[in-house]
Amino acid sequence: MWGFIPLICGVTLLYNYPMKKAIRISAIVLGGLLLILLILPYFFKDQIKELVLKEVNSALNARVEIADVSLSFLQHFPRASVGIEGVNVIGVDIFERDTLLAADEINLAVDMASVLFDATLEIEAFMLRDAKIKALVLEDSSANWDIVKTDSLAVENETKEEIKEGAFSLVLKGYELRNVDLVFEDAPFATHVDIKGLTHTGKGDFTESIYDLRTQTRATEMTAIYEGIPYLNQTQVEADVNARITNSDTMFIELEKNRFQLNEFELGMAGGLDMWEEDMRFNLSFKSAKSDFRSLLSLVPAVYKEDFAGADIKGGIVFDGFLKGILSETQYPSFGLNMRVNSGSIQYPDLPQNIKEITMDL
Repeated sequence: MWGFIPLICGVTLLYNYPMKKAIRISAIVLGGLLLILLILPYFFKDQIKELVLKEVNSALNARVEIADVSLSFLQHFPRASVGIEGVNVIGVDIFERDTLLAADEINLAVDMASVLFDATLEIEAFMLRDAKIKALVLEDSSANWDIVKTDSLAVENETKEEIKEGAFSLVLKGYELRNVDLVFEDAPFATHVDIKGLTHTGKGDFTESIYDLRTQTRATEMTAIYEGIPYLNQTQVEADVNARITNSDTMFIELEKNRFQLNEFELGMAGGLDMWEEDMRFNLSFKSAKSDFRSLLSLVPAVYKEDFAGADIKGGIVFDGFLKGILSETQYPSFGLNMRVNSGSIQYPDLPQNIKEITMDL
């Protein structure tokens, strides 16, 4: 029996030799590919930057500044990553003093083959990081984000199906906003919205005419003022929204499972929104997910900021309503709200007396 040991060892060595050789060859090939993926971006960097600048300047009626452009084949592998750093989009004419967008980075995940072989970058995802957005609508309804150039020749050629493809092609599957401050001012509607620390993600196949959109939104502060009345003041916001999007002659948004939270107040919403070219048509209903008075009271800024966590708050609420109809320059949708507070009471730890028998029927 001992005589078989040298024979077994010899067969094992002969068997393992080609395997070890194959492993070494595979390691060399993979290392070579990795080296190529690391080196290639340096050859394409200037080409990508020139392509980006050329496209944005030809497509946008605005002054666009870009500090640098980077390219990586590893960050979103197997997709290529195009990083556009130090981006500023500044208005012209009546908006020349306003910066629409100032971002540390815009990162695009693009099809790798389109980088290497095509003149068109196919964008599959994008991320906007550390940015400030200021969106304005003036009294004459001029908007500072309406900066896409109109080309009468392109409109004429559109009917002839002779439009030339641009340098970018959207085949979007997802997007992300990370640490964005947003200011929106609409003079005709006397509306001011200020959002700080906005983080938002969205996933869906935007190339389809019907698709499911999954979004998550968080904001450290949101202030909303309408006709001088602050409806939200430095309110923490969370929202998880699932919707079915239908793109045809209009865009129809059908809400599915969703959750909206303002401070401690949580809402569920159902229904849909039909977005036409000139107006929006609402058919929405909403209802509070919690029935305690504490959650509703968290929306009152002075109360929520002042020892709210330590307060003993009791009582029940009913909160529901609807938004239905057309929103346009001449019409407003109908709005219904049912809000009741039953046997509410507030006891702060530093005060000897409590506030009790709080009732409301609105």
